[in-house]
Amino acid sequence: MPSLKNGFGTALDFMTSPPVINGVKDADTVDVEFFRHKVLVDISDNLELLITSTTQEDMVGGRRAPSTGTRYVLNDSCVDLTATDCYSTSTYGSYDNGAVMLEPSMREVTLNTVELNFDGSAADLEVSLSNYERESESITDNTGFFANGGFLTSDIAGYYSDFGVGGIFAVPPRPYVAANRQYDNSGKTLEVRLISEKSDVVDYVLGFFMQKEQLTRKQQTMIKGTNAWNGYYYGVDYVVDPLETDFDYRVSETIRQKAAYGELTYHASDVFDVTFGFRHFSLNAGGTSDMSFALYGLGPSTGDHDNQESDTLYKLNLAYMPKSNQTWYATLSEGFRRGGVNAVPTEGTFTEEAGWVPFDSDSVLILSLELRVLVKRCLLQHQCL
Repeated sequence: MPSLKNGFGTALDFMTSPPVINGVKDADTVDVEFFRHKVLVDISDNLELLITSTTQEDMVGGRRAPSTGTRYVLNDSCVDLTATDCYSTSTYGSYDNGAVMLEPSMREVTLNTVELNFDGSAADLEVSLSNYERESESITDNTGFFANGGFLTSDIAGYYSDFGVGGIFAVPPRPYVAANRQYDNSGKTLEVRLISEKSDVVDYVLGFFMQKEQLTRKQQTMIKGTNAWNGYYYGVDYVVDPLETDFDYRVSETIRQKAAYGELTYHASDVFDVTFGFRHFSLNAGGTSDMSFALYGLGPSTGDHDNQESDTLYKLNLAYMPKSNQTWYATLSEGFRRGGVNAVPTEGTFTEEAGWVPFDSDSVLILSLELRVLVKRCLLQHQCL
């Protein structure tokens, strides 16, 4: 929380001393470091290995133009929050936002891939392995949200409640509510493809895909100064949570996918092709959540949910080439968007209805008609869905 201008001293000093807000010059720094490395190895005449590593780190120093707000702007001459001339009113500038925290943030991203390509006489084999990881942290000023909602002085919350006394006890002396957030996202992917060499009768592609993703997000909201406020009021050591954590929220999700797919193209004649495709998949989406209000000893509210799906999607494509520079396409295909789970608590103090948890997958049947014409190095394309 902002330091006290007159120091702690007594309980009255704590209640009446204005805050000291220190400005930081050129706080809106942005540092980005990016690296990419590639290694290509020709193992033999028909076998090559490509290894790629990419990393990026972002560091943001702070918000561009913080301000103390438009109402109750602290005067430099203020020595006591109860004085009538302690505050004045103001207006926002072009980039003011009513926040005094720096709100720094950082992010680290790593992506590694290994690709193995084999050039066979009848078909080519491609094997791809990859993994990625992203970590990020940020601090956000939530003071305005709590103040605007009336939560800081509400009878229910009691962060800085006046307990019916009113007066100087009716408003928090130096409200400072920080929201600390962390995000983690990582995944591993494997894909194998067998691609036939171009022939006059049949071409094909066969593949296998597997992926596992893990996502984690967390938030801790700190009501700084509330322990001392209530401790001075009651005259006892009033500490429920030493970190003054009000809202503590954690969500973890895992998504696993597997799929086998393929396409077969039959060259019926010099001007007519027929392609049949399929994709058989299975997926499992699971999520857990944990939500508590540590300042009140409430919680945790938890949820542990799982959703599984499997299906086969099909595609049929007809291609007609009456001229060397003209192709007509007609495609009938099935589309799919996966379902999953919302990691919301369904057990404990703060629960939601079970209907909030799962969300169903979406499917669609697509009919596409398309014409492509090449005119003097210009490709003209018309499509109707």
